[in-house]
Amino acid sequence: MRILNKNKGENQIEKKGIGQELWLLLPMLFLLTVFLFCVRGRIVPTYAADFFWFIKGEYAGDVYTYFRGQVLVVVTILAILYLLYCFASGQVKLEKHKIYIPMVIYAVLVLISYFFSEYKAIAWRGFDGRYEGTMILLCYMPLLFYAMHAVRSERGVRLIVRCFAVACFILGIWGILQVCGFGLDSLPAWLYVPSEMRKYVTLTEQMISNTVNWFFTNQNYTSFFMVFPICIFAMSCIGVEDGKKKLIYAVLTGLMLFNLWQSASLGGMVGFAVAVVVALIVAGGKNIVKWRKSLGLLILAGIISVGASLPVILREVGSASADVIGLETAYAEEVDDAPLHFSRIESIVTDGSEVTFAFAEETITITMEKDKIKSITDGTGRTVAADNGLLQASTSVHEDSGYTLLNVDTANQKWTFADVEDTLYFVTPSGKLISLHEVAHTGFDGNEDFATNRGYIWSRTLPLLKDTILIGKGADTFAIYFPQDDYAGRYNIGDYVNGMNIVVDKPHNLYLGAAVNTGVLSMLALIVLFGMYLVESVKVYRKCSFDGFAAYIGMGIFVAVAGFMVSALVNDSTVQMMPVVYVLLGMGLAVNRMVKKERVEK
Repeated sequence: MRILNKNKGENQIEKKGIGQELWLLLPMLFLLTVFLFCVRGRIVPTYAADFFWFIKGEYAGDVYTYFRGQVLVVVTILAILYLLYCFASGQVKLEKHKIYIPMVIYAVLVLISYFFSEYKAIAWRGFDGRYEGTMILLCYMPLLFYAMHAVRSERGVRLIVRCFAVACFILGIWGILQVCGFGLDSLPAWLYVPSEMRKYVTLTEQMISNTVNWFFTNQNYTSFFMVFPICIFAMSCIGVEDGKKKLIYAVLTGLMLFNLWQSASLGGMVGFAVAVVVALIVAGGKNIVKWRKSLGLLILAGIISVGASLPVILREVGSASADVIGLETAYAEEVDDAPLHFSRIESIVTDGSEVTFAFAEETITITMEKDKIKSITDGTGRTVAADNGLLQASTSVHEDSGYTLLNVDTANQKWTFADVEDTLYFVTPSGKLISLHEVAHTGFDGNEDFATNRGYIWSRTLPLLKDTILIGKGADTFAIYFPQDDYAGRYNIGDYVNGMNIVVDKPHNLYLGAAVNTGVLSMLALIVLFGMYLVESVKVYRKCSFDGFAAYIGMGIFVAVAGFMVSALVNDSTVQMMPVVYVLLGMGLAVNRMVKKERVEK
């Protein structure tokens, strides 16, 4: 009887422990599953209507992002409150780690950048369509801290992976449907848009049709994120011993790979390739031989996914090859008898009654006087004809305002300037009158179209960093400080007509985004944070015996983070996926701790 009572007591303690662990893991499980599906329509004030380049107005509809941010804030608060309760009650002890230093530095710099921001409303909530302001960034480090302490056992790791696998399987099937032409608008509208706002919300995003974007606004985010489920499920396939489970994880890995290829974004593909290389180097030959059967299964799944996506892969690789070759951008078709030939425009500057076009070959200045063209001169002051092979200039009168308009035609674009009281103003595509100035840029001259015009965006972003060494402009304020009036630059990349009203609201580089928004120092804090985790992981797994399932998952998260950091060079941070990245990073740190502890005990 005593033995039975003792066993009964031990079972009760074990059940209580399982219950406590489950409660602690619930916020993490929510972010790894339900959060990935969180789309809901909201009407949001833009706080950007006064900017000449912003044409949406005072309010805008959003489906994919703002609601997620609201959910994230609630989940983060609940997670931290429960973790504090666990600390106070002695259920969880505070783990010591040097990574807290860059975490605190980053969070403090985010907050300081907000306090010094000129646009606090946007800096707090985030810019239209992105909504990754201070409120959201301040959730990331607490989530990382929470995840580091929430994962306490291999049992918890298994539960997390299984829940994540179910969510990703559903998303993978949804990705297949998207390739077949289905989209969010194929689902019943009541699921994601309240009836009173359906006419305000547009579901059409700037992405290639029939591509995988899951429930993100853009396929780039899907590709960026995909390295995590692929690496985690691949290592799960290697780590499980049961044959059926091994097959399930292999199929799931193949499904994720298919979704990666079909997202038609090379950045994520490169990140995955880096993850594979890192995994092979760190695992070493002995482990590779040991895992040969599982690796054979994974290779087969990969071959099938590649075979089903080969046209997409070849298209992306071909496009990237053209970019790498570095041929200078020249979008105008040269015709022998064309009146004007295409020439790069280095800058367009208005100064009083003058406007100067700085072409690559020649600088031409047009001067107005008394509503007429007074003179057209080159860089030496010599008079040139109104039709000179580079541009044609003429005047007209605007019917409604009565302003004299100076019309300048270049090879493939018409530029209109309004003469208002002897001062020339450029008429923007949206009809606003602005002055033009020379825009600072660094690098990528002639190759601005590199990586789908990222060369252009980066070259205009780098000069901004001189003002954000210590403190940034405020979270998610990038669009305000990017030179949206650089119409000459857009002309050079062939994006003037099609992209004239597109707002460049992100740098397509996670590190540059942090450098501008929250400061170069905050960017360095992030790099140190991720770098510390990678260095720790190399030390843990290069001589790891992989005796338990958790070690395999830790290895999967480690190589995924390595690939993620490379992919971040061409992708942006977003509230749609970064919370999941940070909880997985926290899980990786927790597993590292568990593996090191197990090694010491042995």
